[in-house]
Amino acid sequence: MYALGVGIASGLSLLTRDAAAYFLPAIISSALLVLIALVSHLTRGCPLDWFWREDVRPAYRSVTWIWTLFFTMRLVIQISLYQRGATGTLAWVNTLLGWPVTIAVLIISYVYGIWCLHQLNGPGVHEYKTGKEPPWEGQARGF
Repeated sequence: MYALGVGIASGLSLLTRDAAAYFLPAIISSALLVLIALVSHLTRGCPLDWFWREDVRPAYRSVTWIWTLFFTMRLVIQISLYQRGATGTLAWVNTLLGWPVTIAVLIISYVYGIWCLHQLNGPGVHEYKTGKEPPWEGQARGF
């Protein structure tokens, strides 16, 4: 899959005769990731009734904003550098804001999300599905 992406990016550079065009697929994927972050609650597989609870939703809303801001920041930087034709800087930014920073944001958002859920004292998904009454243990597996 990675080779396909590199092939498409390289092909764009050859067709346009512009090295900066190599980064267009990364810019497009950043834009798509902003949208995905905004609707991520739909992909979690949690019952929406549980997700919308006031003792659950704020944790997910906060983490969604963390991801949305990260992807939006990355997109703005990429577009700015692309428009200036700063190909070398764009390569470094894509490298740094790729896996290294994404993994850091993943760890931070996971730890923060779990902490926030515990502060809200809401039921975990399993507790909600089984109709357990308070006091709840909270979300124990995953975020």
